[in-house]
Amino acid sequence: MPPTAASRSLSASAFRLVFAADMVSLFGSLVSRVALPFVAILFLQARPFEVALLSVADIVAGFASALLIAPWIDRWPKRRTMLCADVARAALLAAVPLGAWAGWLAMPGLLAIALVCGVLNIGFELAYSALLPRLVDRDQLLAANSRIAAGQAVVETASFGLGGWLVQWLTAPVAVWADALSYVGSALLIWRVRVDEDRAASPADSASSGAAAWLAETLAGLAIVRRDPVLRALAAVEFCVAGGFQMYGAMFLLFVARDIGFAPGVLGMIFALGGLSSFAGALLAERLARRASAGPLMMGGLALATLAMFLPPLVVGAGVAGAALLIAQQLVGDGGHTVYLVNDNVLRQSRAPKQALARVNAGIRFIGLAAMLLGALAGALVGEAWGARSALLVAAAWASLGVVVVLSSRLRSVAIA
Repeated sequence: MPPTAASRSLSASAFRLVFAADMVSLFGSLVSRVALPFVAILFLQARPFEVALLSVADIVAGFASALLIAPWIDRWPKRRTMLCADVARAALLAAVPLGAWAGWLAMPGLLAIALVCGVLNIGFELAYSALLPRLVDRDQLLAANSRIAAGQAVVETASFGLGGWLVQWLTAPVAVWADALSYVGSALLIWRVRVDEDRAASPADSASSGAAAWLAETLAGLAIVRRDPVLRALAAVEFCVAGGFQMYGAMFLLFVARDIGFAPGVLGMIFALGGLSSFAGALLAERLARRASAGPLMMGGLALATLAMFLPPLVVGAGVAGAALLIAQQLVGDGGHTVYLVNDNVLRQSRAPKQALARVNAGIRFIGLAAMLLGALAGALVGEAWGARSALLVAAAWASLGVVVVLSSRLRSVAIA
C-alpha cells in the first residue's frame, strides 16, 4: 500500500523514528571518535604515528568504500541497510572493551575496527539520505533537512562535550561500551519503522552482473553528477569546503591551544557557542527559504562561513580580544555553514534520480573525502613549514574558493523545485 500524505509528513511515526535513530547513531559515532584515541593512548601505549592513523581511519574507510557500496544501498531496502550497520557497529565496538579487559586487544585490531566502522558509518549515512525522500513529501524536504541539521547540531555539541567526561568518569573502554549501546538503541528504533520501499534486484541477482557491470554501477553516481550542472557545482564546492575545513581543523586546536595558550575549558565553552550557532542556522534555513531562493542563501551562508575562518589567525593573545575573535568565528561561521548545508542536501535529494540517490551522494562524498585527505596532508606540511597560523590562512583561502564556485555556476540562482 503506497504511503499516504499523512504517512509522509514530518509528524509521521516513520520520519520521527528514523530521525531519532539518526541522532542516537550520530551520538555514538562522535563519542567513538573521542574515545577510541584514548583507548589507543592510555591502554595500548600507541605511538604518535599509530594515533594519527586512527584519527584518519574514518576518512580513509569512507573514501575507499563510498563508491563501491553505493550500488548495493540504492538497490537494497534502506531501512535494512541502516539496521545492519547499527548492529554491526554495536558488535564491533563491544569487542573493544572486552578485548581491553581480557588483554588481547592490540593496535592492529583497533585500527581494523575503526576502518570497518568507517565503512559502516558511510553506509548508514548514504542509506539515511536516500531513505529521507521516501519518508516525506518533496515539498517537505527543506523542513526535514532543517530539523535534521538542528538535531545534529545539538548532538555534536553534546557528544564532544560528554565524550571527554565519559572517558574520565568511566575509562576509555567503558566509554566505547556506551557507544556500542547507542547503536543498539538506534537499531531498535529503526526496527520499528514501517516504510514501503521499491526493491530492485541486487547486482548479485542480475544476469548482467560482472566486473564491467559493477564498475558501471559504481561510477553511475559520478556520471550523473558530471552531467547535471547543479550537482557538478555542488561537488566542486564540496571539494573546496571539505578540503579547506579539514586542513583548518587539523591546525586550529594546535594554534589556539599551543601557540596562543587558551585553556581547554575556555575553548570548550567557545566551541559550545558554535553548536548553538549551528542550531540557530538550521532553524533559520527554512524561514529564510520563504524569502529567498536556494542560490542566494547558499552563497550568503558559505560566504559567512569562509570569511569567519580568517578571524582566528588574527588572534595574538589569550585575552578578551582573542576570545572575542574566536567567538565571532564560531557564531558567524557555524551558523552560515549550516544554512549552506541544509540547502545543499535538499538540492541533492530533489535533483538526483531517486533510484540513484545513494550513488550520487556517494560520488559527491567521495570527492569531499578525497579533499579531506589532501587537507589533512596539506595542514601537516604547511603547518610544519610555516606554522599553524599560516596553515589556517591557506585553509581559509581554500574553503573560500567554494564561494567563487557558487558565483560562477548555476548555483547562484538555483531554486529548489
